[in-house]
Amino acid sequence: MSKQKYEIADEKSKIQKNFDGLKKDNKLVFELLDSVLVNQSDILSKLSGSTIGKVQEKMTILELKSSFPNDQFSGEESDKHGTDIISTVWESGINLGKITISVKHQNRWSYQFVTQLEENIRTDNTQWGFLVTTTFPADALNHNIWTARTASNRLILLVKPQFVSIAYYAVRNIILYENQLRDMILNSSNYNEPLSTKKNIETSVLQCNDHTNEPVNPKKKLEMGLKQND
Repeated sequence: MSKQKYEIADEKSKIQKNFDGLKKDNKLVFELLDSVLVNQSDILSKLSGSTIGKVQEKMTILELKSSFPNDQFSGEESDKHGTDIISTVWESGINLGKITISVKHQNRWSYQFVTQLEENIRTDNTQWGFLVTTTFPADALNHNIWTARTASNRLILLVKPQFVSIAYYAVRNIILYENQLRDMILNSSNYNEPLSTKKNIETSVLQCNDHTNEPVNPKKKLEMGLKQND
């Protein structure tokens, strides 16, 4: 009987040791989990505000460089608290113009984003620009690509980061059309065309640059200008 009691006591001792070992292991596991959570929280806090904005700018530049390898994209002005990205459009080795690109990674939409972009366009001396933003106005009917107007009635294109290449392609093509129309004006002087025809073509180019109106296909405007001369 005493032997049996001894065996039971010994078994209880082993179980208690195993239990204490599990408790110790569990404590280490929980301490490790706490450490991971603290590190994640620290990373998230560091990736907020301007830091995460910088990351988004870099990702946007990489995306655009990949899609448009012939164009140039610079974020140098951003370091001086200027425009986030300024692109230079190159076609057949010719510099056709620049595009101002603002990148916003914020939790809430602010109309100040649009106002700032317009100021950047003016400072950069560019004709076109668009806003890459993670948040859209509450009245936007589409939350991937939308438009907003500035106080001066300039139409601004808004686009989610994943659609930045589509927006850039659209603005880039407008610049190409503008330059083609200017070339037509210059070339028309070699064919002794009536002054009224040249005037209509020139008016079409000016209308393309008039951001206070709804955007219209420049080719269509050119055709309308030529028809007016018939």
